[in-house]
Amino acid sequence: MRTALGLIVLLAACGGSSAPPATGVAFAGTWGAAVGTGFVDMTLNVTGTAIAGNGVAHLPTGGTLAFAVSGTTEPVPGIPLSFQYADGTSEGWSGYAQTDVNHLTLYGFTRELDFTRQ
Repeated sequence: MRTALGLIVLLAACGGSSAPPATGVAFAGTWGAAVGTGFVDMTLNVTGTAIAGNGVAHLPTGGTLAFAVSGTTEPVPGIPLSFQYADGTSEGWSGYAQTDVNHLTLYGFTRELDFTRQ
């Protein structure tokens, strides 16, 4: 019991946690999400707090729509992440959550996307 209590105190003092990294490093990689009868895949890179990448929305009609991703891991008001589609439209994501290194959820104003690491 004394050893377990000592370990807990040591972890607390060192900042030990099982929470996902706050730096966004776990965002980097290739992700995929089912969207209705379509699919979205993207690759994200993280440099410091900047998130950048690209992806493709595979539409139910059989077509595709490429997009660029930009954002930040910093807590900011408004839109911390956005998709800029090749057709000139864009989609802002008001927030995101990463419950573990293999799952990423984007929260938008009209929809939510649940990504799995590919």
